[in-house]
Amino acid sequence: MERKVIFRDRQEARADDPNNIQLFVDESLQSIITQAITPERMFHGGNVSQYSATELRIAPIHLWVGDQGRVYRHAETQTLSVFSHLPLQDKRWLVISVMGQEQDTDLQPRDFKIDLQTGQLEPRAVAMERVREVVVEVKAGLESPDPQVPLPSTGYTAIANVLLGSAGIIQVVPSETARLVRLFEAWRKIASLEEWKTRIEGLLDSLASDLAELYRRLPGLANHRMLMEVAMDVAELKERLDVPDDYSSYGADHFLTKDESDAADTEYHARVEEGVRFPWRNASEGRLTLFNPYEQAVKVHAAGSGAGLVLPAYGEVGGSNKAAGYAGSIAVGQYEFTTNVFKQGAHTRTIKRYGPTRDVCTNSEWWKSGEFDPFTGIFQKDGETWEVSPYETNFHGIANPNGATYLRNAGLRVRQVWVDTINEPYWYVDPETHTIDGAQIAQTLLMGRNGWLTGVNLFFDDVAADGRVHLHFCETVNGVPDPSRAIGYTYLDAAALKKYPEATRFTFPSPLYVETGKRYAIILTTLGAHKVVTISGTAYTAGTLFVSTDGAFFDGNLEKDLMFGLRYASFKQNRTVVDLSPVNLDGGIADIELWTEGVEPASCEFYLEFQRDGDPTWYPMVLDHAGKLKNLPAMLKLRGVFVGTADIAPGVNFGTSILRVQRPDTSFKHFSSERLLEAASGDITVTLRLEGWNYDDHDCRVHLEVDGARIDPVAPDPARPDIGYSQKELDADGEGDEKRYAIERAFTFAPDPAIDRYKIVITGSAASPIDVFHVAKRVDVAR
Repeated sequence: MERKVIFRDRQEARADDPNNIQLFVDESLQSIITQAITPERMFHGGNVSQYSATELRIAPIHLWVGDQGRVYRHAETQTLSVFSHLPLQDKRWLVISVMGQEQDTDLQPRDFKIDLQTGQLEPRAVAMERVREVVVEVKAGLESPDPQVPLPSTGYTAIANVLLGSAGIIQVVPSETARLVRLFEAWRKIASLEEWKTRIEGLLDSLASDLAELYRRLPGLANHRMLMEVAMDVAELKERLDVPDDYSSYGADHFLTKDESDAADTEYHARVEEGVRFPWRNASEGRLTLFNPYEQAVKVHAAGSGAGLVLPAYGEVGGSNKAAGYAGSIAVGQYEFTTNVFKQGAHTRTIKRYGPTRDVCTNSEWWKSGEFDPFTGIFQKDGETWEVSPYETNFHGIANPNGATYLRNAGLRVRQVWVDTINEPYWYVDPETHTIDGAQIAQTLLMGRNGWLTGVNLFFDDVAADGRVHLHFCETVNGVPDPSRAIGYTYLDAAALKKYPEATRFTFPSPLYVETGKRYAIILTTLGAHKVVTISGTAYTAGTLFVSTDGAFFDGNLEKDLMFGLRYASFKQNRTVVDLSPVNLDGGIADIELWTEGVEPASCEFYLEFQRDGDPTWYPMVLDHAGKLKNLPAMLKLRGVFVGTADIAPGVNFGTSILRVQRPDTSFKHFSSERLLEAASGDITVTLRLEGWNYDDHDCRVHLEVDGARIDPVAPDPARPDIGYSQKELDADGEGDEKRYAIERAFTFAPDPAIDRYKIVITGSAASPIDVFHVAKRVDVAR
């Protein structure tokens, strides 16, 4: 407090001393409110909501009258009827406002001494409390088809506006301009701004230095054309750094994603796929299927998480004891029973796109920039929701801090053939979850060969009457089993378990691809009192036996290892060819797109071959033969070719595959999302990079749209002709492609009056669906 009343022992106390205590406290609070919190009239609370068609609810409210240093309140929720203000037929705005009043309350009977000599008393009923109360006022505006919001009365503070119709309340609009912000909320916003400042301060400092240097040099060096080039380069840098184009005079789009495209426009007719491309005029989608469902040259696995996996026909090898030397057994059930969660991965995807319309776009290199996610951008199917973890997001060769294996993506782009693949056999972006109760043990092992693992042999010393045994084959992290990275799962009931020395054969529903030099783990989970056979820990030094305690993985046992054997697929042929169901498309096929899940080891290959009607030759889907689709065949016979060895072969999941045959349209129309400028401009330039361009057969135009109104470009600037680059060196079939170019074409607009927002509309046409171009990038600069 700024002032205090002093009391002393045996000192006379006067009637005004207690009142002064209140007065001094009130003066100090007035100073705090006026000087530290707010000098304005503001409120806290007081949320206004609709209670019924003609009634409002006003929450408890505090009114801070800063110019007087006072706080008024209403501690209870109020119900307010607006029935008397309803308009007859049009609409009307109400303003709900508040002001503060002092009221005396809490009447109590108190005795007053009326005669000091005789001490005579007189009772009176007096108010014992003075309350600063909030008073609500409702002020109605005029009834009108387009009503205006009335102003609150003098001395009142608006807390909400209410729109009324003849039937009742239409809308309640809170007033936020005079709402008091808590100090904690203000602190949190300041902390957020400080964090943002720290994060980008270095970038801003560097940018400020660069801009200062540019400003210093412009008077002596810059001309209009050079400034345009600088603006275009800065727009591309912003695109690379993922800085939004809003409220900036320049922007760029490399069309790797649809983030800056307005695909919701009813006239939108384009495809964004590493550039703006002609949409598909006709397309047919299906799966890879065997022409003969009883084909003996391959084996189709119909069960498990890998259902649909197709491998060349094979037998089994292996399965003997991993190491000799019986060393007793351990009871799995002696360890704590817990609920165990496993996440089983799936084979990674490969996408092969093939056809004469597959021109390479220079922006495909931007997948490596780190600003675009190639996994969701390339490999994610429509409608999928992925569980992306650090394993999948760290894909640019950067060491993962937790030591886990990370996915490595690879892309091949040559004209007419595109291939995107993942250089890991399994991924976990959409895992299958298993929840199993029981005790657990695990055995790690170092894989000594590449191949397809068909099953595991285990040995049991004692078998209980019941208790299913679950076997997960998992990857490891830092040498420890990782249940979140399971690649295979199978189980056997107690009745199927064999006693030692006979082996118990666990067979996976579909084989698992394993890699040499990589460490894996066998995890057993069961509720049964089974005993598994062990060997001496010195007999097998390439792995460790782990036991699970209190549900946490894992404590190692250095004295023992499980006795186990691994079984592998042994393929009967090094090259297997199978006939597949043919494909057809009304109007002809110009493009083939194949999505597959599976494994294609480094020394193996799976590819399709096609045969045209009337041509007995089978053509592989490789670069040299893409021109064979230029005559737009209506039907193609297909066959699949598996190339491997007796030990390893490619595996492809036909059940999850997607096979598309398609043909592009001969026109497209692309709409950008709305561009917002910092200030209105009457001089706008849009520059496009057009690749695969043929001056004789192609056309591309640009116009701007503002609220549906079209703005066409002015006459082409003769000082800025197309900048052309021959693309002859990108072609391989040599079929007249020497006329194809990459060009940069500028379109200049002079809107009058100036505009501060617009959409960029690009239209294109081609004479033939097999000779098309694409828009590799767009840069727009407003001056």
